[in-house]
Amino acid sequence: MRKKDFPMQAVSLIVGLMVVYLWGATVHADQLVTTEFQVTTTPNPFFESLPSIEEDATGGYVVYTQFEQIPTGFGPANILMQRIDDSGIIGSPILIASDEVLDEELPDADGDFIVYTAFEEPTVGGLSGRIKLHQISTGETTILRELATLREARIHGNYVVWVEGPADSLAIQLLDISTLGTGLGPTTISGSHVASSPEIGSRFVVWEEFDASVDPQHIQHNIRAYDLVTGLDFDVAVDPNASERFPCTSGPWIVWQAHDLDQEGTPQNRKIEILNVDTGERRTIHNILQLEEFISFVPTIDKDIITWESNVTGNYEIYLYRISTRETFQVTNRSNDQRLNNVFGNQVVYLEISTDNWDVFTTTFSFVPDAQPDIEVAPPSLNFGNVELFSSQSAIVTIQNVVPDADLTVSDFALSSGGTGDFTLTTVPATPLVIPANGSADVEVTFTPSSEGAAADSLDITSDDPDESLVSVAISGTGIVTEVPPEEQIANILEFIDTAVSEGTLAGSGNGNSAENRLNALINMIEAAGDLIEQGQIVEACDQLASAYKKTDGLPKPPDFVEGESAAELATRIQDLRTDLGCE
Repeated sequence: MRKKDFPMQAVSLIVGLMVVYLWGATVHADQLVTTEFQVTTTPNPFFESLPSIEEDATGGYVVYTQFEQIPTGFGPANILMQRIDDSGIIGSPILIASDEVLDEELPDADGDFIVYTAFEEPTVGGLSGRIKLHQISTGETTILRELATLREARIHGNYVVWVEGPADSLAIQLLDISTLGTGLGPTTISGSHVASSPEIGSRFVVWEEFDASVDPQHIQHNIRAYDLVTGLDFDVAVDPNASERFPCTSGPWIVWQAHDLDQEGTPQNRKIEILNVDTGERRTIHNILQLEEFISFVPTIDKDIITWESNVTGNYEIYLYRISTRETFQVTNRSNDQRLNNVFGNQVVYLEISTDNWDVFTTTFSFVPDAQPDIEVAPPSLNFGNVELFSSQSAIVTIQNVVPDADLTVSDFALSSGGTGDFTLTTVPATPLVIPANGSADVEVTFTPSSEGAAADSLDITSDDPDESLVSVAISGTGIVTEVPPEEQIANILEFIDTAVSEGTLAGSGNGNSAENRLNALINMIEAAGDLIEQGQIVEACDQLASAYKKTDGLPKPPDFVEGESAAELATRIQDLRTDLGCE
């Protein structure tokens, strides 16, 4: 979870470089919410650099170097610490290490401890010096190592690592600070190749190394790791066609940047890759096609979060990747370059580089779900109750999108019966139907019972609601026959004939005047049956209705007096009346 440190000369070289590359966008399931605040505001000629973020028992803090620009370059640097919380700085910066002669640089922190390198040379870029350990709670500083060439101390828990040795045989040293005072010294954990850029996490120490004796013109860096539990070292990334650099580690994960190399050893495709040592899973999380030689993306990692810097917008900004969700976010968006990032918890610290100053900034981040449509259907179920056979009753089902900032798209409305039952969709919006935020739409459902008894169906609504892509509205109703007095049934039959004739669904059968005469004769027969019913002559009325039924039953003998699509229903109504009268 530590950042990668660059000498000041390298920072000066990198600042201002521009590069054009391609980067595939990531579709987000969440939104990144950020709060940025400035940690340092020191005016020129003082500059800050190499920030690292951590927390101890008191709270969060940022540790960084501060140096003065002098005519010959940069003067000796000092180490400072600034208390922070999620929204800003707390109090004034605290001077951790200050010496007019020593150049104190490359700080790293973990909990109550800060480690750094105190170079003996009074200008930035020296090599001879001491590795120092500062305890925040006590204010005490201890020299861990004092040699001609050493640098890049990193710390996690009780372990401190650093680079040690002459330029052609740099090695990684590991020291357990719990053994201080026992006479036990550091252990060399790297191999025979030149090693640099160490980082340490809870599980592994990682570093980059190369063998310059193979081909000094084709420098290919590899990534190696040391297991703090087993004491074994192993290869992480050793692609002969790539230069793999600046590793970082947290838990089982190791992250690094990789540059594909052409035959001349020139970096080509630039990637950020991660490896889960436990599962063997390896991913490329960032892949840039570009040709510039001095570009570095500097990944850092803490638990589920990886951050790096990239100039996809024209200047360097900080980007973030969530391992668990595979989402990529842009953290910063400023006019100046944002460099040397370091992530810890829900905060990332970085350096803003302008033409006249370098200041430390911190962004606190969190994740909230992207706006998603949310469907609500009312009523959740629909019961028409009792409805007379062959009559119709309608009701409205309302579909609502109850979120304030996302459209809902309904792709289908359908009855589970396929519309073959007694329920029909009589008013249906065209699909796909887009219902805006806080909007609604209606569907009309009609129940026309064709038989007595209960009927059931469901209205199935398909949408892009991520939680309820299919909502089913249960529909029910009961077909009934209401007892109607015979006199009223006679009147209803006569009214039915008039309506059917006027609508053209019923007419007298036969040619010429005979058609109208037959229709009138049928009407007279029904009216006569009505008169007999009023007089209490039910047997005679039954006979009259039997004769009328035979003139509408569709059989060839005797010939029907009427024809048309309503003739069958007329026959049914006449026969239903005979049944109610108890006719034989």
